[in-house]
Amino acid sequence: MNWNWLIVQVVIPILGPIILSAIFAFAWSTGPTNFRPDMAIIVDITPRALTFYCLVLISISVSQIWHKLSTNPFVGGSAIVMGGIVAVYYAFTVVWRHSSAYIPTAETYYVTLVLTAGSVIVCHMCQRRLCSDT
Repeated sequence: MNWNWLIVQVVIPILGPIILSAIFAFAWSTGPTNFRPDMAIIVDITPRALTFYCLVLISISVSQIWHKLSTNPFVGGSAIVMGGIVAVYYAFTVVWRHSSAYIPTAETYYVTLVLTAGSVIVCHMCQRRLCSDT
């Protein structure tokens, strides 16, 4: 397990904005206004944002392993297939957002979490393969 990669590529990009938002919201609330931070708003991660994150993570991984694709067809192919699946789901979220009444359902969050976990696993496999090949 490459903990450095997981922290830099997964934990910081997902939790970093939430932590910064919480810090700034609570700092703002110490001022003379009657502002009260709402944790539900601070920790809100939309399915569209997470799938966009997955696309970026997969794109970086495919870019890094591309030159070794012929020697790592399973890992590279898995990343490309996962990227295609996530891209299609991201397109769904774009279409769904065209309805002003759209609110993501629990199923939407579930699928997004599964895709995020799958993307992290596949990209971690790419990173491990790259590290073992050097």
